[in-house]
Amino acid sequence: MPVLGLLPLWVVGAWVWFHAIAYPYWYRFGADSVAYYVTRHHWDDLYWLAPLVDGAYLYSPAFAQVIWPLTWLPWDAFRLVWGVAEVAVLAWLLRPMGWRWGAPLLLVGAGLELPLENVYPFLALAAVAGLRHPAAWAFPLLTKVTPGVGVLWFAVRREWRHVLTAVATTGAIVCVSFLISPAQWTQWFAFLRRTGSGGYFALIRYATATGLTIWGARTTRRWTVPAAMTIATPVWSTASLIILTAIPRLVAPPNARRVSGRVVRTAMVSR
Repeated sequence: MPVLGLLPLWVVGAWVWFHAIAYPYWYRFGADSVAYYVTRHHWDDLYWLAPLVDGAYLYSPAFAQVIWPLTWLPWDAFRLVWGVAEVAVLAWLLRPMGWRWGAPLLLVGAGLELPLENVYPFLALAAVAGLRHPAAWAFPLLTKVTPGVGVLWFAVRREWRHVLTAVATTGAIVCVSFLISPAQWTQWFAFLRRTGSGGYFALIRYATATGLTIWGARTTRRWTVPAAMTIATPVWSTASLIILTAIPRLVAPPNARRVSGRVVRTAMVSR
């Protein structure tokens, strides 16, 4: 596609960054990662804030334990490390698209993610890694939970060894983490029960994500895995679309260095 044909994508990227920079009260950098950063300070009561409240921590205690060393950094250093890691992951995911597609997509993705510094790029990475290494599904299952719908891919295809690997890895992490911090796990389970299913709209999204995963597994459409994860995100926002950056890596032919937008579209509609 000619460079001018990608102009709308560059415009979207510029618009996203304009809002990210020009409206600091709406989009302050690290708006979500601050919840991860303060877990060390609120360890005795990790789930003291309700969902959608600034600074609310929603993930399992295992995630907080893993990032514990980073929380000893100064806040600015923490969010710098987090942001650099996310941009690096996005760049790797989009590399098969080449610079003409990859650069504007990276601009959009980074513009959506950096003001929040959530875990969406890492979920996209888990989607790519998880289809080869099922143990990677422990990450979505122990953070946002519902994007773990991707494990269903293996069950539908009767790849029971992969299902067992994903479940066993997640279970092992839970057991070790629980032995270290049983009180925090009790709090998280109570928190999940208290916050409920998210309403009818969320249930519709979960059902849609499940159906999409089943269809994709039966027809070997790997792109449906990140698509279903995006739909199943419990607290949905535009930034959830970042999970779709997993698609280029999933549809790229083996040993291919570059894939065009046409190749991606073809892979999504063909079996």
